[in-house]
Amino acid sequence: MGSIKLLVPAAIKSSPEILHCHDIITLPAGLIVKFRTKCTLVYDAHEIYEQVPGIDKFRQKFYRLIHSVAQRYIDAFITINNSI
Repeated sequence: MGSIKLLVPAAIKSSPEILHCHDIITLPAGLIVKFRTKCTLVYDAHEIYEQVPGIDKFRQKFYRLIHSVAQRYIDAFITINNSI
């Protein structure tokens, strides 16, 4: 959460037209910036995070929640293959 406190104000101040979030870790911050600046949000997913081997149940549910909330606000989606 510490990085979000630094990232979000800096991104809002720069007033981006497009924000490109790599991986799920940056997606919540990206959503906040999108809501504040009305920028285009690009999500670049490198994994299906809920299905990574060895992931604990809490994190699995947390990632599902992030994706379920975020999916309606993502303007463009990039991934490594069509199955994702």
